[in-house]
Amino acid sequence: MVVRQRPRGRYQRILVATDFSDASRHALHAAAGYVPDRQLVLYHATEAPLSDRLERVIDGETRRHIEAGNYAAFLGASDLPDEARKRTRIVIERGSLAFPKPLRARA
Repeated sequence: MVVRQRPRGRYQRILVATDFSDASRHALHAAAGYVPDRQLVLYHATEAPLSDRLERVIDGETRRHIEAGNYAAFLGASDLPDEARKRTRIVIERGSLAFPKPLRARA
């Protein structure tokens, strides 16, 4: 968890980035355990093939495919209690999945 400024109240939502891996499932379980009464938001960025637009919105077909496939399987393989599943939602946006190339030191 990263906190830049001390909150003035209780957190309303907890954001968990996911690539649908075991590591992100572990992060989801940890977040659900630390804040058992808050909404959990799974955030997933996906690259759209052949897209050169900078829009963050993805089309409905892609969203339905991710929700019915990766997201459903991710939650299905989770040990998340039913009450935590009910307060979990997903946000899917278009974005790059690659890290920028590191700068090379000049000799």
